[in-house]
Amino acid sequence: MTDENMMIDYVNDAFKNSVFCHKELISEKVDMLNFGQSIDKNYNSNWRAILEEGVWKGDFIYKKQETENYYTVIISGVYEDNKSDPVNYIAIIQDITNLKKTENELLQKNRELVDVFGQLEDTHTELLKSINYAKKLQSALFPNKNVLSDIFSSHLLIEKPKQSVGGDFYYVLKNDRDIYFCLGDCTGHNVHGAF
Repeated sequence: MTDENMMIDYVNDAFKNSVFCHKELISEKVDMLNFGQSIDKNYNSNWRAILEEGVWKGDFIYKKQETENYYTVIISGVYEDNKSDPVNYIAIIQDITNLKKTENELLQKNRELVDVFGQLEDTHTELLKSINYAKKLQSALFPNKNVLSDIFSSHLLIEKPKQSVGGDFYYVLKNDRDIYFCLGDCTGHNVHGAF
């Protein structure tokens, strides 16, 4: 809390857990806190917002040590007397370092999931290409349906694989004196049955 001249006159004991020692802040100008790099792009308008609207909120990041970032959210407000003149400025500073770490971890995991999803899409596309090629090979091995009409005066053929290729198959061959007809029903169905 500061007085009307922005001189710090009270710091809660909990503040000693942050980067600053609370005792050395008493009677200092609030600017000495040097909150660090504002995450909020509107930081420069914070004092104007406090004076005009009575409250301001912003996120800050600064170095706690050489490599460790320290994140805070600061909510500032003005306490006015009955003439609407500022008497005190109050700031509530909350350490959100763990929250930001968790947020960054979630963002990293999300990026990893997007990468894995992309790889799965690529694998799926390649698998579909292979299955479609297998369908062409399987169709090429089946006798032409006109061959059945040439051999049998009446016939019915229903070919409905569960997926684009199936494990069931037929084959017909006619020579000068015999007709050979083969109908296969594979154990296992779907794509693996076809292969």
